Amino acid sequence: MANKIQLRRGTKAQLATIGALAAGEPGYTTDSKELFIGNGAGANTPVVTATSADITYYVRTDGNDSNTGLVNTAGGAFKTIGKAVSMIPQTVNHVVSVNVAAGTYAESVLISGKIGSGYIGFTGSSSIVNHSRLKDVNEF
Repeated sequence: MANKIQLRRGTKAQLATIGALAAGEPGYTTDSKELFIGNGAGANTPVVTATSADITYYVRTDGNDSNTGLVNTAGGAFKTIGKAVSMIPQTVNHVVSVNVAAGTYAESVLISGKIGSGYIGFTGSSSIVNHSRLKDVNEF
């Protein structure tokens, strides 16, 4: 007898009300077209493969890498630039902005493996740090 693989699917709201997926169990949202992999511990981990709209991530020295990075407050921003970069999906067809607040960030960040027709831009508190089309980023 063949094994059967089940995939939970529904709207994002429906998936949220179902609760945690079992460890390794896949889920798919029919409205936002997102794939999730359950971790069995109460949170469904999104498997983001492409941007669906423009997005801005915020990085601050008083932030936390367990935050969403979507709000420019200490309780919303990331603490490291590397965390913001790790959240950028492989395919970028929109504008992804990383807004880096004033401060010292002792880290080296490499952006690689990104494709698409969008842009990834970094802005600092007073000047543009780097802004490149993905084609340019992929060339080095």
